[in-house]
Amino acid sequence: DGTSLDFLGFGLDGRNPSPALREALDGGRVGRLSREELQQLGLEQNLDFGLRPQTVDPNIGLSATLGGSIDLGDETSIGALVGATYGRNWFAREMDYTISSNGTIQADGSRSLVVGVPLRLLDLINDTNLGGLGILSFTINEQNKVMLTTSLNRISENSARLQWGTTPENDTRLNRLRWVEMQLLTAQLRGEHTEMFGLPLRADWRYMLSTASRDEPDRREIAYLLEPAASSPVNRTTYRLDELDIFNQRFYSTLADLIHDVGADVELNVPIVGEVETKFKAGVAMLLKTRDVETRRLGYDPRNSLFSTLPASEIFNEESLGGDRPSFLLEEVTENTDSYTASQDVFAGYLMTDFGLLENLRVLGGARVEASTQRVETFLPDGEPTPGLDPSELNTFDVLPALTLTWEFIQDMQLRFAASRTLSRPNLRELSPARFREFGGALILEGNPNLERTLIWNLDARYEWYPSPGESFSTSFFYKRFENPVERTGSTGATPTFRPINIDSAFVVGGEIDTRVEFGFIDDVLADLYFAGNLTVVFSEVQIPPEEQGALTTLERPMALQSPWVINAQVGYDNPEIGLSASLLYNLFGPRIWAVGTLEAPDFYEQPFDQLDAVINWKVDRFKFTVKGKNLMDPVARVTQEQPTDGTEFLVQAFRRGRVFSIGIGVDLN
Repeated sequence: DGTSLDFLGFGLDGRNPSPALREALDGGRVGRLSREELQQLGLEQNLDFGLRPQTVDPNIGLSATLGGSIDLGDETSIGALVGATYGRNWFAREMDYTISSNGTIQADGSRSLVVGVPLRLLDLINDTNLGGLGILSFTINEQNKVMLTTSLNRISENSARLQWGTTPENDTRLNRLRWVEMQLLTAQLRGEHTEMFGLPLRADWRYMLSTASRDEPDRREIAYLLEPAASSPVNRTTYRLDELDIFNQRFYSTLADLIHDVGADVELNVPIVGEVETKFKAGVAMLLKTRDVETRRLGYDPRNSLFSTLPASEIFNEESLGGDRPSFLLEEVTENTDSYTASQDVFAGYLMTDFGLLENLRVLGGARVEASTQRVETFLPDGEPTPGLDPSELNTFDVLPALTLTWEFIQDMQLRFAASRTLSRPNLRELSPARFREFGGALILEGNPNLERTLIWNLDARYEWYPSPGESFSTSFFYKRFENPVERTGSTGATPTFRPINIDSAFVVGGEIDTRVEFGFIDDVLADLYFAGNLTVVFSEVQIPPEEQGALTTLERPMALQSPWVINAQVGYDNPEIGLSASLLYNLFGPRIWAVGTLEAPDFYEQPFDQLDAVINWKVDRFKFTVKGKNLMDPVARVTQEQPTDGTEFLVQAFRRGRVFSIGIGVDLN
């Protein structure tokens, strides 16, 4: 399947359901159709579930930008800029994934884990990126400007997966073929106006319209199980189609978002204390978002096993799907919570001031008020609301104050103290009860309609020193307290399930050191060489009352996704005179909880991962040459658990992200 425009990322026309199947899906569950109609629908679809070796093309990336302005006189001008990007990349990914299940209870009350043999996944992925940007600006005079910005970003992914290994039940093999198209289109109109009414008054306004879509027209998955020893006692090499419909599916899904974002700000600058300028600012904002998600799943109901051992490229054919006694018949396996509609409305306003108590002491303070409503409602394939499941609705009203004190006590040195209250809302996907299977159905990802928003109190003290224009040193101490933080939980068993939940509270306390140093103080030859880096050390702890433990395995632990330390370092060379710059960038984080264990399963930990990137830029006349290398060390990314009985660590997930190299050439036509 596919189209002649696949290389641009437009491939839906060659993969969408046939007109007859689309009509059948729009009418409700396909189970209402006769056997003959189901047979005909099954034969009209692409019946090839097989995988084949492929030689891939080199990665390619192109970009172009063109802009300019026209002076119309009397301070009036028009400017325009257009740009386009295109990229097509191939990469292969290998992953090991281990499924464990609860074992026996030991004498000390702990429960051992039965660790399975890792499943091996091999993905070949082809990403196509297409983007466009258009900017039109109109300067009426120095005090009034209007700008229209439009952008388009498209990402299409064509992937094939081969999965094999051992689950707690059997040896399996699985094929998956998938095409996904994602698009974001935005248009923003904004205006800037200064010195209004002859006063030091500034006003900004904006309106942005965005549409986002995600289309997955026909994901195809098929799974085989190794024949039991009793069926082939001599040589257990025969694989037979897994008869569970969750493993043999055609998956159709569409997502459409519509977003209106409106805002306006006014700012007044006046000297109140001597010559020290004081700023007053106020603003309002409104965000209206709607989402429609439709998901349908069709399986193959096995009627007999005549064709069950045929390969994936041959098992579904006119003989196995047709005739008076078909071996397989199309059936609906869509879950009642697969499709949903959602909305999010946010209304906000704020007041703030930035004033100087003294020439070297400034205070910034204010508050933001937000009223938010999020609503998610699931529906059946026939469009009716899901029975027995009320819509999820989250209504909040919050006042978010903030205060910052900055004291420049010595030239080039300052102290900064800050306190604020912020929030984090669950996204619409997290509020949906929809369930999705990954790794060929080996685990389940689901949302939680009972999630609450998280409130965060922030305290921060920071010392900053700027000894020269290109150098800096700072150190800070911070404290954060979370009310109802959201964490991802995970269970063990035949089908591990991962879902977000709220816990009672948590706190984070830590410190950070940040510096940028140039080496010219050693010798002038090293003046263009610099080092930049920061070190963050963090202690975190969740606070869960025993009566709220529920299914959680542990009450005393660090906060999920919070590393105890993070290191970032950069060594670079920058010489504008010859147009050459180069840098090495390094990142390393400490072990952190990837998912919180439930139902006696231990916590899942993401282990440290060394990330090393390199960038070289060289500008020669009108030409700019760029060489980039990403993830040069390519270590194994690992998620682990510990055996509760003896603390032995075992792999849950392991894969390499892969190295990426690119060469770019740019031309300046000015």
